[in-house]
Amino acid sequence: MVLLLDHSGERLVFGALGGRKDKWLRTPPVVGGFGPLAKAFKAFGLRRRPPQAVVAALYDRAAGAPHVPWSVVRAAVAAANTLAFAWNVPVAAIRLSGRESRDEVAALALAAAAKAPPGEWISAVYSGEPNISKAKKVI
Repeated sequence: MVLLLDHSGERLVFGALGGRKDKWLRTPPVVGGFGPLAKAFKAFGLRRRPPQAVVAALYDRAAGAPHVPWSVVRAAVAAANTLAFAWNVPVAAIRLSGRESRDEVAALALAAAAKAPPGEWISAVYSGEPNISKAKKVI
């Protein structure tokens, strides 16, 4: 089984992929994703049997994906890397446009998991330079 983490900002979607039937859990976003993650652990039986890999879905604005805040991207990458490290399994990322069907997302995630080298980490890729205002003068 491969665990998919899809944090688009407007929803949190977890997928348990590669079994007889893919399982999906969709929750509204919350501050700190531990509640939904605990639901995914219970729904997918992750306490008894960890997945073979963790895959994070990242949205590609160049491909027409909706805007996802950089903090959400960083949270998804951090969660995927942390879970993969804790379970000692490979981690991978897939880039989505937001127009893929569940079956297409599942196929992309399974292919990425199969190619993921053990001991490597994923990192966030941003669509452009950061927009940081100038520091204010300290009195």
